[in-house]
Amino acid sequence: MAGLEGDNPRVSAIIIFFNEERFLDEAIQSVLAQTFESWELLLCDDGSTDASTRIAIRYAEQDSRIQYLEHEGHANKGMSATRNLGLSQARGVEIAFLDGDDIWMPEKLQSQTEILDQHPQALMTFGPLLEWHSWAPGGGDDRLFSVARNGKHPFENTLVQPPEMLNLFLKAERFIPSGILIRQSACKQVGGYEDEFPASYEDAVFHVKLCATYPVYIHALPNYKYRIHPESCERQQSRRQQIENELRYLEWTRSYLQENELASNAADQAFKRALWRLNHPLLDHALKWLSERVTSTEHLAIRIGRRTMPQFARDWLWKLRNLIRP
Repeated sequence: MAGLEGDNPRVSAIIIFFNEERFLDEAIQSVLAQTFESWELLLCDDGSTDASTRIAIRYAEQDSRIQYLEHEGHANKGMSATRNLGLSQARGVEIAFLDGDDIWMPEKLQSQTEILDQHPQALMTFGPLLEWHSWAPGGGDDRLFSVARNGKHPFENTLVQPPEMLNLFLKAERFIPSGILIRQSACKQVGGYEDEFPASYEDAVFHVKLCATYPVYIHALPNYKYRIHPESCERQQSRRQQIENELRYLEWTRSYLQENELASNAADQAFKRALWRLNHPLLDHALKWLSERVTSTEHLAIRIGRRTMPQFARDWLWKLRNLIRP
């Protein structure tokens, strides 16, 4: 089978989970449904206290490609430590991460392994996420995330040299890489995830280390469905908590870049913007509310336009809009 090294699978898929009994079965099924077959699945339990532990163990007992992992004493150690648990046991040449409440599209591994074959310089590839609202009745329309206002990633179908990708997501968090396929050698080179970030920004810190140094390839098509639901970690936090977590991540980033002689203006400016938001909570809340209203109105106008306007008129209006608001 193409992609195998000896008896090892080409890709190690790592699902981390904590109390995801509602969604874990669907996440696992999305790995089983992959058109690419050379994979193993590591189910990494961060000390769950609900039925998700039993679900994971059942799958591991039924399928030799699946392994159940947990911390010593079934401890809860956070997302970074749990990702590192999976990395410590991974046998694949490449690693793909999936959270226990999300799913992959069937072509994810096939398309991303082909991209890394075509671009040997790239140590990682990823594309836009699909914000998955429609999974719940009345949840609304799905839409692309981590794209610019024209619906595309700024570096779409491009091999991006460092530190361009880092500078981009320091300016706008929606461009923090997600849904990645990464060479295991790169994970080792950057030292994996930072245990001091157990929840918020654990992925961002990892990608700072990677994108500051190595080329990455951004593809155009989404292959990861990011489930939007009120129980998710980020949606449980207050706005102040979110900004404080952001400041901690940005302070870590500035220190890391300075220590490695990679200091950038982008990191300094991102820290100043977050500090301003923390010190001006009312104005920050008002601006965030306004931005959400503008974005919602824009999405509605685009949907109506697609159904009612001829193509030439849509193209003309889009060009005019980009002149006004790039």
